[in-house]
Amino acid sequence: MNVQQCRPELRVEQIQYFPEQRCPLCAAPASTDKRGNWYVSYTDFFGSALRNWETYIGYVFFTCHCDHKPGPGMRVARVGDALIPLHFSDRERARSVGLDHDVMNAHEVAQAVDFLVKNADPMCTAQHDELRCMLFEVASGKVGPDQAHHRIQSWVFDAAAQGQET
Repeated sequence: MNVQQCRPELRVEQIQYFPEQRCPLCAAPASTDKRGNWYVSYTDFFGSALRNWETYIGYVFFTCHCDHKPGPGMRVARVGDALIPLHFSDRERARSVGLDHDVMNAHEVAQAVDFLVKNADPMCTAQHDELRCMLFEVASGKVGPDQAHHRIQSWVFDAAAQGQET
């Protein structure tokens, strides 16, 4: 079994847009946390494999009392204003594919980010260019490093042929 087989299925209908998101369980409107934050970014205090994905992980809050995992806020992957619920696998699942738990979680974030880049409204993810999208694909395992290198080289050669700066 590989990491891609372990990830929860991501569906286009799960994508929402900040700040108009609603609770996926009961459709309650967005709210703030106790400090007045609409969105709280994830901070990796432990130097885990998630440290490279901090920009794309956070928590949103709702006016309801549904049981959002992991706590009062619901964990989401976010690219620009597009977000999708982010459910991490448990330690058992990570072990079953031979990964440390944090590495498995990082793979799941990479896949969710890649999914958002490919499926969310491009106007809501506009600050993410082709190179960034390529890096998401490499990180999620959808594109190998050699293929990515070849595509980047072709971009450089194409830009040079057109007289653009690279």
